[in-house]
Amino acid sequence: MGGIDHYLASVPFLPISIVMIAALLTCFCINTAFGPPEASGRQNELDGLRGFLALFVFIHHFRLWKVYSSSGEFLLTGQQLFAHLGPDSVCLFFMITSYLFFSKLLNARGRPIDWFALFISRLLRIAPLYLFSVALFFYTVGVFTDWELRVPRLTLLKSMGRWLALAIVGAPDLNGFSDTYHIMGVTWTLRYEWFSYFSLPLLALATGVRAPKPFLALASLSLAFLYSTNLQLVFCLSFLGGIVAAILARSAKWRSLAAQRVCSIAVIALIAINVTFINPQIEMSTIALNSAVFIIVTGGNNLCGLLTSESSRTLGEISYSVYLLHNLLLFWLYRSLLGEESLRNMSETHWLCVVLATTPVLIVACYATYRLIEVPPIEVQRMVGAVASSPHRKSSHIIPQNHTG
Repeated sequence: MGGIDHYLASVPFLPISIVMIAALLTCFCINTAFGPPEASGRQNELDGLRGFLALFVFIHHFRLWKVYSSSGEFLLTGQQLFAHLGPDSVCLFFMITSYLFFSKLLNARGRPIDWFALFISRLLRIAPLYLFSVALFFYTVGVFTDWELRVPRLTLLKSMGRWLALAIVGAPDLNGFSDTYHIMGVTWTLRYEWFSYFSLPLLALATGVRAPKPFLALASLSLAFLYSTNLQLVFCLSFLGGIVAAILARSAKWRSLAAQRVCSIAVIALIAINVTFINPQIEMSTIALNSAVFIIVTGGNNLCGLLTSESSRTLGEISYSVYLLHNLLLFWLYRSLLGEESLRNMSETHWLCVVLATTPVLIVACYATYRLIEVPPIEVQRMVGAVASSPHRKSSHIIPQNHTG
């Protein structure tokens, strides 16, 4: 086994590829049992991309737990590819958000946007699954604190209230439990998502789309509040890549060029440069390289069909569930099911087997939460959109229906 362990450690692309195949095979089985996803009105390659990004974040955190079990630190020092999976995926998630909504603004020029319906649609899309994950988080903290009150009651209620505020006001420790970040750490990105949503009325002015004064005032106050919560500018700059991509994607010449196979090779080359030579953090060089990749994909390049396959699109459908829930699963796996002692000297082969066993469980569970928790609000969004765009109304209202990551 030593030779296999050495090979897996020295060629990290191999275990990542194996996990990707396992995820796609699980999605294929789901499609066989329940039917493939319907082709959406948006770009299907974005659905596939979103699915792989959520999977990469899952692999990134799985690797972090392996390192933590032996070193006591959540750091992937010397593991360049694994270290890149998390930050790069988050950067591209932000680009998907800005691309979808800036495209809506560009499409809405000359027509009014139903801003109230827009924000309601975002609330319906983000809140249900988020609150479900927070409920699971509360239960987890209760179990691991033996259901004992370890802080003043008022402190506990304040912490719970902040968690229930849709990640807008931070994510404090709960009931004195110090491992909060390891269970629900991914929610920090939702503050940046809300930042992008609340900036839309102001951003609309730059595209010639009118926004009512109350929504401009709300946007200004919301952005001022979010800025006061120590948002980092470099993360906000990730949204620029999506804006540039939205503008270029409207060019027929660019779309014709981006769809060429040579651009698929360019995407692979850009990714290779990034993970080989660039530090695994969200910084300007990372944003630039990821923006180039994203601009090519949104130009219509599906990486030889990988991003538009039915299995990839199913993975994309459940990406929000995968993103929010995977850390809860990993925490229970490492702290309860496997035990910390057995993980301390886990070999590469053993780790890969555990990942492969966990991946189908995560995907099936997330498909269930998608169908039971995410889909009903999505149907409400579609009904709201249908009413808003009804020909009986005097004006055409544009309501984005897309989910961000």
